[in-house]
Amino acid sequence: MQRKAILLHNLDEFDSFSMRRLASELSCSMQALDQQVWQIEDLHCDQVQSIARLMPGKVGQKLANTLGRLVKYPLLASRARADLFHILDHSHAELRLGLPGNKTVISCPDVTQLLAGTAEIDLAPVSLTKYTFPLRLALARSCARVITISESTKRDLIRLASIPEEKITVIYVGLNEMFKPQADVVEIRKEVRQELAVPQDAILVLQVAGSYRYKNTKAIIEALSDMHARAEYQQKIWLVRVSGDLLPDERALLNARGLQERFLFKGRPSDQELARLYWACDVLAFPSIYEGFGWPPVEAMACGLPVVTSNVASLPEATGDAAIMVSPSDYAGLSQALQAVLSQPALRTSMIAKGLKQASKFDWKISAEKTLAVYDDVVRQQMPQGG
Repeated sequence: MQRKAILLHNLDEFDSFSMRRLASELSCSMQALDQQVWQIEDLHCDQVQSIARLMPGKVGQKLANTLGRLVKYPLLASRARADLFHILDHSHAELRLGLPGNKTVISCPDVTQLLAGTAEIDLAPVSLTKYTFPLRLALARSCARVITISESTKRDLIRLASIPEEKITVIYVGLNEMFKPQADVVEIRKEVRQELAVPQDAILVLQVAGSYRYKNTKAIIEALSDMHARAEYQQKIWLVRVSGDLLPDERALLNARGLQERFLFKGRPSDQELARLYWACDVLAFPSIYEGFGWPPVEAMACGLPVVTSNVASLPEATGDAAIMVSPSDYAGLSQALQAVLSQPALRTSMIAKGLKQASKFDWKISAEKTLAVYDDVVRQQMPQGG
């Protein structure tokens, strides 16, 4: 007997690249599985376009987006018919109001805003999210199952959201097949340096980060400032950043440290462009204050790039023994770790080998299979006992 699962994606205009990517990869991976039980359908919704047309500008766009999320999408979801519903991002937990709780699974990748709202991490919560996030988690609690992407987030959900442990399943994300070792890495390094207009012997420190405070860019700037003062790095070291640009105070700090000529911002890259940077750069710096999982360190390791990251939240879980970990507030320690990777060939070789092994644990096929197993379990729990 075939069953139908409907995957509820983020509102089309919702600004969350990582969540859109996670949802797309998971959906494609489940549909690619050789199985006959589950028919997977995607449900998408856009904002209320008529409002955006009637009220041009930011105010109209915001109202159109809000009505799309809180009115149009819940109504669309309530009309859908399936054996199981999967809300792919807890940011859209309000969709649960129009769905049967015993047939609904919700994904909760992180609780960044909850930790910010309770001052557990040094991060200002986004606008009203401090108040709305607990409501979303209450709706998640009413679902049949919560899927998260790390044991760290699972612990936070149990501790801070009072979600029963038996309701939470940890399923690691996978990696895009683009992220893998490259045989002609020497030629790629040469090409990338030409494209970036830096010397061939330049030392490239890569940062993959959105424009969010918890990415802890200040730590990288201070660490590079320390390194730039040293003769062996002064005219060679560059910070290459992709995804989101610097925040105003981060830009001011960069200028104050005299590093403005050592900074290259390349915007949001495609997976292929990002992979080329992983192959071409010398080290990934990822000193986040908090991460629900932390994709870039795992992607970097899969490409053979050594990683220096934080020793908090899910990052030790994601990187295992393959990365050097420091406290996110230890700027001197971050500088020392980066220098160790750059100056010790044996350490670098060991980190690359361990990184490739660690990254191999993250596979979308496995993620898809485990997600379908959750669906099976939810359906079994609905069946009459002893019948």
